[in-house]
Amino acid sequence: MLIVIGIGAFLSNFTIGSMNVALPGLADAFGTTLGNMQWTVIGYLLMLTILLPVMGKLADRFGIRRVHNLGYAAFAITSILVATASSVELLVIARLLQGAAASMYQSTNLGLVSIHFPVHERGRAMGWISLAVAAGAVSGPLAGGMAMLWLSWHWLFVLPALIMAGTFVLAGKAIPKDTGQASNPLDIVGGVWFTLALAASITSLAQGHAWGWVSPAMLSLIAIALLAGWLFVHRTLRQPFPFLPVQVMLHPAVRSGLTVSALSFAAANAALVSIPAHLASMAGDQAFIAGLTMALYPITMACAGPIAGRLSDRYGSMPFTKAGMGILTLAMGLLILASGGATWALITGLIMAGLGMGIMASPTIRLIMNEVPQAYKGSIGGVLALARNMGIVVGSSLGLGLSDGTNPLFLPMVAACSLGLFGLGMLGWSLPSGQGERAGDGHRSDGAVRAAGKRDIL
Repeated sequence: MLIVIGIGAFLSNFTIGSMNVALPGLADAFGTTLGNMQWTVIGYLLMLTILLPVMGKLADRFGIRRVHNLGYAAFAITSILVATASSVELLVIARLLQGAAASMYQSTNLGLVSIHFPVHERGRAMGWISLAVAAGAVSGPLAGGMAMLWLSWHWLFVLPALIMAGTFVLAGKAIPKDTGQASNPLDIVGGVWFTLALAASITSLAQGHAWGWVSPAMLSLIAIALLAGWLFVHRTLRQPFPFLPVQVMLHPAVRSGLTVSALSFAAANAALVSIPAHLASMAGDQAFIAGLTMALYPITMACAGPIAGRLSDRYGSMPFTKAGMGILTLAMGLLILASGGATWALITGLIMAGLGMGIMASPTIRLIMNEVPQAYKGSIGGVLALARNMGIVVGSSLGLGLSDGTNPLFLPMVAACSLGLFGLGMLGWSLPSGQGERAGDGHRSDGAVRAAGKRDIL
């Protein structure tokens, strides 16, 4: 089962990385500008991120396994649609549908692991999922470059379609059936307001640097996000069964884990976005050596993930979440030094960033999901994936928005280090001495978690 779930995690990140590398060649193949072709990436990520909590909610109601496996089938079909697109418009539409398909299994894979693996094996299993994610991130750009050089761009989607179709068949046999939670009504209106607020927020963050933060289009998006957000909160406070399980999310371990996940991904991606501009200002062998070290971030993360996951099963999640956040924050501090031209600080900082993310990723997921009742595994899994993707969007915006021509690394790394310090402070304040972490089986009652959330509100 773990292999079947891991293939989906791998292919989703593989597709993102390969598409980024293939963009210039695709623009030439379709006879369009690189700016137009970038919407095949932006649209995919927007659709994926926006629908994560929606798919998680649907999984709670109709079954996590069902939504997850249908996502595999939909991803295979939409990959063929992408490969056979005959125009830029059709390519963008197909990529939007592919992002929607990916959201179905990305929002549910952690829930499946949390449900079907016992607590003493859960960290190890989530560590292997983190390894699959990192492997996809490493191999995607390489495969994209090779396909554009020796084959054609179509193979970037035909091959994943074939693999995913076979995995869909295996998933039907390997993943046990579930019944979902169909008793609570689905708050469709709340879901609409939440999705609208999220779409406007993500679009404004992703396009703010390109459109201008005070442009009429940007101000309109911000106004829509604020209005829809207010309507969502207003409705949520008055609904017995809101669109998102807010009281579960307010549990100290869940709340802190979600926040730290978003902060860590924001800090790391601020570095990954701003470092290439810094490398462009370097010369000679130093730039070549430093450029090679960019690959050390995902490689180190991939190596540390399964080890940290296994150890968190034995010693608990909190020590690794705090240690990983601390190492990541130190890495951002080293990258501040690297902005002055210290190559050793750049290399060491990237290695430490990968190490910190690898150490904290699977234990933090374990920390969150252990506190979530089974009826909400899909919703919280979707929100967790959303928090990580939002961190990527915010970090990318910081990396692009704070970079300047003279020193493109300094200000983004100061912001990233500040995010890390905030995350460490939140962990120490909200969960002192491992508070909120249990050694139970993760099937906590709905009432117990709701009570914890109400105590936290008061």
